[in-house]
Parts: sequence; C-alpha cells; structure tokens
Amino acid sequence: MRAIAPDELPTWLGVNSVAFHQNRPVDSAVAYHRERLGADTSRCLAAFDGQRMVGTYESFAADLTLPGGACVPASAVTAVAVLPTHHRRGVLTGMLTPDLRAATERGEAASILLASEYPIYGRFGFGPATEAVAYRLETAHADFVDAAPGRVELVEPQQLREIAPAIFESVRRSYPGQISRRPFNWDTRLGLRATPWRPDDPPPRCAVYTSPNGQPEGYLTYDVHRESVNRNPGASLHVEELATSSPAAYLGLWRYAAEIDLLSEITVNMRLAAEPLAWLLTNPRRALQQTMRTDFLWVRPLDTARLLQTRSYAVEERVVLEVDDPLGISGGRFSLEAAPTGACCQTTSAAADLSLSMLALGAISLGGVSLQTLHAAGRIREERPGSLLRAERLFHWSTAPWCSTFF
Repeated sequence: MRAIAPDELPTWLGVNSVAFHQNRPVDSAVAYHRERLGADTSRCLAAFDGQRMVGTYESFAADLTLPGGACVPASAVTAVAVLPTHHRRGVLTGMLTPDLRAATERGEAASILLASEYPIYGRFGFGPATEAVAYRLETAHADFVDAAPGRVELVEPQQLREIAPAIFESVRRSYPGQISRRPFNWDTRLGLRATPWRPDDPPPRCAVYTSPNGQPEGYLTYDVHRESVNRNPGASLHVEELATSSPAAYLGLWRYAAEIDLLSEITVNMRLAAEPLAWLLTNPRRALQQTMRTDFLWVRPLDTARLLQTRSYAVEERVVLEVDDPLGISGGRFSLEAAPTGACCQTTSAAADLSLSMLALGAISLGGVSLQTLHAAGRIREERPGSLLRAERLFHWSTAPWCSTFF
C-alpha cells in the first residue's frame, strides 16, 4: 500500500468505479477530483498486487462535533474499495490499519466513516454512533398548528453560497456527530460545480428563512419531480438539505415546502429519529411516515483519553473503563472523571468498573447509544455492581447525535 502519484488518479478512480459498480465516464471524474485535490494525493492510498492497482482508500481531515459543542480533529475515511478479483485477501486490512496508525500520529482523535456494508468495520473498532432517518410527508394532509413570524424567500445558489455556511456552522456546533465542510463541497452541493455522479442535474431550488429582525436563520435546498395522473398534479419535492438555527426557521421552511402548489408529497432523508416535524402537524399519523431508519456515522476512537475528556457530560461521576482495542492503538484501562464543568481521562491501574470493546466505545462516544442496550447485547460487561447505571447517566446526552453530511 502507498499513496498514489497525481498521474495515477485515473487508474485509482477506475478501480474504485469497478468495485462500486459505477458506469460513469472516468474522464469527468478525473477532472473533478483533480480540481478537488489539486496536486495533493498524499491521502489517496492504493493497494497493489505487483504492478496492478487492486484497492483504493482515501481520508481527509474534518472536525467532529462532540456532546457539548467542542470538536476534535478526525480522519474521515471514504472511497474504500477492493476489486472483486482480490476480495477476502486482507487488502482492506492492509490499507485501513496503517492509515489508522498514521491518523493517530497526525493527532487525529478519531476516525469516522459511512459504512457501505454493516459487517465490515466493527472488527477494526468502528461503532455505529448516529442514525439516519427518511420521511415522507403527504402534502394534502400536512396541516400545521402554527405559522412562523419571519419570511421565506427564494434565492439563487450563488446567494445561498454566501449565507449557508454560517447557518450550517451554528447547526454543526449544536449536534454531536456533525462534521465540518470544506469550501469545495459547498460549491458542488449547491450545483455551482458539476459532479461526475450528477452531471446533467440542474442546481437545486434554494430558499432562506429570515427572522422579523432581518437575520437569516435557516435554508432549504430541494428539487421537484413533476408527475400527473389523469391531469391531477402529483409532483414530488425532495429535500436536499434543511438547516435551521431556530425553531421558527424550522417551522417556516417546512411550512413553505408543504404549501408549494402542485405537490403530492415531500421526501427527505439523513434526518433525526426525533424529528420535530411531527409536533408541528395537526395529524402527523396521517401526514407523516418514516420510510427508513438505519445506521449512519461510525466512530473509531484513536486517542481514547482525548476523545472522552473533550466531550461534555451532564452529571458528575467517575468510572473506570477497560477498553479492548483489536488493533492495539488506543485500548487499555482509563479513569474518566467527569462533571458539567469539565472532564479528565487518563490511563489507570485501578480496577475496571466496565469492560467494553472499541466498537462499543465508538458507538457510545456521541451520547446517543444506550449502554444498557449494549450490555443486554453482551457488548459491555459490568465488572462492579451499579457501574452500568452510573455510566449510563454519565454518557447520555440530551441532544441526539446527527450527521447531515454524506462523504
């Protein structure tokens, strides 16, 4: 395994396309990635069998929001693929394990990824820490209990490019599991740069909610697919992103979308399980359906002490954790002393209160997965009676984790 040279990018993308069953032209993908990466392909890795490239792997630096709003540097892993001629031969292990160690040396406190297949990454210490939920809203039954005091205006993507990052930053700091976005990704997200996977798609429609005092507090990007049955309108609006920094903006943008003419439904994915939308409707049982719920962001601690002492805790407690790391990167026994005023985590020789795998630690690190559930599943072992309940209260966070950025 090694980092690729810039002139190897076409081959790297070709291998990735074969492994992910993509048929898009490689030329457009090469142009896109060269613009995205520049001349720096140092974090684009490849595995070779002799002279033949057989696997791909990429990581990039991102800030990961923890409970309480503090962030740690993380290594975001993507583009992991192995040719079908070389699977089940340890190629992934040969790429992932050295890169996790390199990320540790770079000072990144965790590694994060979105798992294309669930069984792959647990054995490397990654645990599912957030969920993504999809919804369908029938507009004919979407009656709202209230109205927002501000106004919603349509804007061009170029205008939203100036407004959206500040609003998103407020959202990002509010939810554990959110990650920072690079400027290049804002341009592709808003259709200001073409992408290989959606080369002919028009830019999204863009709407901004402004409070009565003139402050932008939310934005909505969406597209509409027109349909009709027997001349009855039945278009479907798909929400690309809805980001709001106030309850009024959330209400105002959802109501705006639901009241657009000629629609029969609104669909949205990558949302929270505890979505507030249901509480804004007079009859959510009839109007709103949850169509999918799945794991999303996986977290793998690389610096256990730093990760645990950087996040916030709602109660004061001390717990000793015995963490089993399958790769020997950041396991051991740790004493976590935490309170709402701050936390300290360090290695210790004291007897453990709980024993758990690195997978379980990654899953609970953002405060959204119950320790008692993992204990019932055999993922956490209570070494001292009463410790499980104390640790449950300690790790739980009132704001459910949520990642709204696909990578």
